[in-house]
Amino acid sequence: MRQALQLAALTPQFRGNWLVVGAAFCCLAISATRPARGDAPKPLMDGPTMRRITEQYLRSKPPRKFPDLVVYEDLEPLLDEVERRGWEMPYREQLKAQMLGQGEFLAKFAETESGANWLKKVSGQSLIYDRVDRISHVAHGQEMLQRVAKLPNGEKYGQATARNFTPSLADLLPLKGGKKQKIKDYDKPTGKAYTMSKVLELVAKTHESAEDTRKQLEGNPTTR
Repeated sequence: MRQALQLAALTPQFRGNWLVVGAAFCCLAISATRPARGDAPKPLMDGPTMRRITEQYLRSKPPRKFPDLVVYEDLEPLLDEVERRGWEMPYREQLKAQMLGQGEFLAKFAETESGANWLKKVSGQSLIYDRVDRISHVAHGQEMLQRVAKLPNGEKYGQATARNFTPSLADLLPLKGGKKQKIKDYDKPTGKAYTMSKVLELVAKTHESAEDTRKQLEGNPTTR
C-alpha cells in the first residue's frame, strides 16, 4: 500500500525541465513516511519507486546531441530533490564515482557535431564507450579520437581489434618512446554506467545495497 501511494505521488509526467521535479513530489508529505525526529535515521525511499522516478526524470530531459550517454549531472537535480524532501540518499557519491561526469572528455566529445555523429555509427560496437573513455586518458588519445571522428569513414576504426587490414582505435595512437602504447584493461569494462539502461541498473543495485545496510543496522542497533 505504501509503495502504491508513493508511486501515485512521485510519478506525474515530467516536462523536460528539472524544475518540474518539485511537482513530482507535491504530495510527498501525505503519501510517504516522514523523516524520524531526533537521532533516528532518515527513511530510504523504496527501490522500485526510486528507479521509476529516475527513469521518468531522465526521459523528460531535453535530448543531447548524442542521447545515448547519461552524465551524473543529468541526475543530480533529482537526487537533490529526493534529499530535500526528507529521504536519505546514502549512495549518491557511489553514483557519482560510477557515472560519467559532464566535464570528462567522452561527455564533451559526444556534444560536438563530429563526435556525436561518429558515436552514433559505432554505438553497436562492444564496450565502445569504455574503450573511448580509456583512450581519452592516454597520451594524445583525445586528439586522435577527434581526428578519427572527422574522417568520412572514421567509424570503421571503432572495432575492438584490428580486422581485415583495418587498425583499431588503439592502433591509431601515436607511438610513445618509439613503442606502441599499451592501454591497461582496454578490452574490459571500466565499471562506469554510460547509458540510461546501465544507470538504472546502477541506481537499483546501489539502492538495494543501501537497503541491506539499513536492515543490518536496524537488526544490530549497537553498530549505529
